[in-house]
Amino acid sequence: MNAASDWPAFLSSQGAQWIDGALRTFGDPIGELASAREGPVVTDLSDLGCLQVTGADSETFLQGQLSNDVTALGNGEGQYAAYCSPKGRILCIFVVLRLAAGSYELWLP
Repeated sequence: MNAASDWPAFLSSQGAQWIDGALRTFGDPIGELASAREGPVVTDLSDLGCLQVTGADSETFLQGQLSNDVTALGNGEGQYAAYCSPKGRILCIFVVLRLAAGSYELWLP
């Protein structure tokens, strides 16, 4: 068995309920929401992709392209941002994370 098939099997052994191939609940949605409000949780992020933007001009480039102030992000900090058309229409909403100076990740659907 490989790691890709081990994880769903492990989740199922913990009470995971799958609908149309997607994990939907562990049987207590209200309790799960309360737990998420109170502390860290493990969640499926397989529907997200990641773009890496690196280089000496990465901060300047992103600052000119995105809706938020990426220069205000510290290392390891993230925030929601949007990429918009020239008319100001949102084309994509995502999380931008600053890994280090000149190194960013954009997590998007």
